[in-house]
Amino acid sequence: MPQPGFGTPLPEPVSVRRAFLLWCAALALYVIAQLLGVLFPPSAQDYAAYFDSLGLPPEAEQQAMQNIGSAVTIASIVGLVVTVVLAGVFLWFGLRVRAGANWARITTAILAGIGILFSLGGAVTSLVAPVPVAAGGVPSVLQLVTAVLLVGYLVLLFRKPSSEYFAARAVPR
Repeated sequence: MPQPGFGTPLPEPVSVRRAFLLWCAALALYVIAQLLGVLFPPSAQDYAAYFDSLGLPPEAEQQAMQNIGSAVTIASIVGLVVTVVLAGVFLWFGLRVRAGANWARITTAILAGIGILFSLGGAVTSLVAPVPVAAGGVPSVLQLVTAVLLVGYLVLLFRKPSSEYFAARAVPR
């Protein structure tokens, strides 16, 4: 017989349910941002202006312009496929969080922390640096919103009702 408080099922608290919704919204925005990047990549003019700002010699700039189109297309498509696969795996982690798996809570907390850093880094870089951006910068704005959603996810995931929910589902060793 389990000790009181361990292995005893508790109803899912509102904080865990809301955290899961924020997790799903962040995943959706991430996939949408990647899709926008594939559908509306930076233009040749954007790349030309960027290469001009670097002060490259004309022959190096011309060589870079010849290579950039196919490389960006291939990288974008591969990136989108990887994003969709990872989003599916991360969604499964979110479902495990809702089921009360503490290992999934820790895993998604780490992933959310990494996601916040990458979202902020990518968004700030593309918004302030003279690099070519896809879809007029919309993916960069979506990255900022994703970072905010992930912060909310972490806050909700570690509130007292959430922690009690995961503790009640834990089995003593």
